[in-house]
Amino acid sequence: MFSSGPTSRDRRPHECTAGSLESAAYPPGAPLIDPLDAVLIIAAGVAAGTINAIVGAGSLLTFPTLLFLGYPPLVANVTNTVGIVPGTISGAIGYRRELVGQARRARPLLIAGALGGLTGACLLLILPAAAFARIVPILILIGVGLAALSAGFAIRRWLRA
Repeated sequence: MFSSGPTSRDRRPHECTAGSLESAAYPPGAPLIDPLDAVLIIAAGVAAGTINAIVGAGSLLTFPTLLFLGYPPLVANVTNTVGIVPGTISGAIGYRRELVGQARRARPLLIAGALGGLTGACLLLILPAAAFARIVPILILIGVGLAALSAGFAIRRWLRA
């Protein structure tokens, strides 16, 4: 198990606090993030970016990493979502030739994704953070299950070819 030292356990520096960075959570001169935490986040981000470029579902790696490091679920979710946008755009650019002629297939997926994202964003704003913290493990398990199921279908299709 990784230990990010006393900063993560004793002071929980990732919690949202009022005031400036010089508040009790961030004494003057203290690093805003533990160096080991930064290395772990960067490693998870690189691995997730690679996974996202190939098959998607890299968030199943980065989101739990942020939770493990003590970030509140809501902060981890927003950070994770903002972090995957550049990879999504670059993935779409990289696969643009494969996307030619896929508008009919992509349109319903785009609509479903937009509606799901909008619904999730509204729920994040309406529900208390404690409800989100209870729901997150279930959503992660569902995501892992769907990713495994999708990989199983892809492997079977590849073996038949």
